[in-house]
Amino acid sequence: MRMLLPWLVLLAACGGGGPSTPPDNADFDLALSPASLSLVEGASGTLQVSLIKTGGFDREVSLALVKIPTSLGVSASFSANPTLEQSTLSLTASAPPGEYNLLVRGSGVVRGQMVKREKALTLTITPSSALTVVGQVRNLHGRPLAGFQVCRGSDCVSTDPEGRFRLSGVEAPYNLLVRQGPSATVEHHFLRLSRPDPLLLAFSTEGGAAPTFSATLSGNLSGATFPNPSRTVVQTVYASPVATLTQFVSPYDNLAALFPGQGPAYANLKAVWSGAASASGRVHALQWRHVNGAPGTPEAFLAYGSRVVSLSQGASATLNVGLSPIETGSLTVYLGPVPVGLTLVSRQLYANLEPRSLFLFATNTNPSPLGLSWATPRIPGKTLTFAASAIAPDGRSAALQQNGLSPDGVVGALLPIPPALLSPAQGQAGVSLDATLSWSRPANSISILALSGDGKSRYFYTTATTLAPGLLSGKTYNWLVLAYGPFASMDAFAGPDWLEGYPTFGWDVTFLAAGSRIQSFSTP
Repeated sequence: MRMLLPWLVLLAACGGGGPSTPPDNADFDLALSPASLSLVEGASGTLQVSLIKTGGFDREVSLALVKIPTSLGVSASFSANPTLEQSTLSLTASAPPGEYNLLVRGSGVVRGQMVKREKALTLTITPSSALTVVGQVRNLHGRPLAGFQVCRGSDCVSTDPEGRFRLSGVEAPYNLLVRQGPSATVEHHFLRLSRPDPLLLAFSTEGGAAPTFSATLSGNLSGATFPNPSRTVVQTVYASPVATLTQFVSPYDNLAALFPGQGPAYANLKAVWSGAASASGRVHALQWRHVNGAPGTPEAFLAYGSRVVSLSQGASATLNVGLSPIETGSLTVYLGPVPVGLTLVSRQLYANLEPRSLFLFATNTNPSPLGLSWATPRIPGKTLTFAASAIAPDGRSAALQQNGLSPDGVVGALLPIPPALLSPAQGQAGVSLDATLSWSRPANSISILALSGDGKSRYFYTTATTLAPGLLSGKTYNWLVLAYGPFASMDAFAGPDWLEGYPTFGWDVTFLAAGSRIQSFSTP
């Protein structure tokens, strides 16, 4: 060991065991690339921080982001810190949109002294277009669907007991898939939505209808001529926002009719409603005389009355209703040309009593003439609703309902033209797996494309008239298109107007509906 000591002394004298002493002009500075950064609110970005070394500077420099406004929530990290050459600065900013002036600081030893070098960094935060989507899924009947998956790409959440869901960071326009789970055989695809609060109304009975409750009403009517004279009838209806549709055919839910020679007593009016086991509503009674030989065509309205009633499940209640004389109005409805190939099968006129509770008082099943004039009841505060439907032998259909009409005047109405399936052609074989389906639809409507044949039933909700759904090999597919309106966009369709489900005749809703025929095609 004694022989090694001279060599160790020599090495120490040559400085080989420690850092070199920098020249007197050694120094450093910082360079930023880019010198400014623009981020969308809540997003992340990076820039390069490089050392500019002069005079043989070879020391490490510690980096920091400083001069951060208190209003700016920022997360910053350097890929190498301290660094001898360069480092990547990563920033995530959460702050109100605006421009912020920051500093990147480098600290290092120069000529035995700790010095700081700084470079200005301009950070611009722009508003984010990302949405937090909070929506609800309901079925055909308007019943919330609990425990269903709502997916945006691979990001899936489950609906709560009220059918509600929440998705964050959603860029509009967005598509959503609704299904019971990953292995579900029924899928609902809602395409190109932009609103943050969509109501996704699945055209399906999945989840069933809401449970119903019922009670029985009986009583006496007064204030009009009884028993009913010749050609005179009275309809007594239970109406409520929670009542089920009035059945003007068996089982006659929410309706009791008195024909010529009957009255003033009415009995066994079965009131049916959904929701809670008790409900409030109103019993309406309307008396009119019809045209001789035409029970569906009123000639004059004689009396009307109503009375509030509260009911509970299984109850039998007695409710007497007083009627008062009313005047008769006249409404003429001109229906435009019926779509080619369809036959007009029904026209109906209702009195609007309560939300979702209409009172049918006139029907006509003749395909002509297209213009009809009806006697109407002038009930203070009540409007009328006109409905019409047409069908074709090949399954095409068209329907409309026009709400809020005056009992007097002249109005026009036009049935929608049913969708036509354009491509693939009926029975076409060898359709490619990436084929685009195309169809037509009525103006101011959305399309519901229903496709089945590969083990799944898929429904696509869109304002487009073309779609490439993705097909499987060796399959025979069936498809049809339904149209509903009036809607100018998917966002309008996903609004709150149809919270109770897809409308039907007898609701106080203006709507159009049309359906194509069913066609088939096959893939190779």
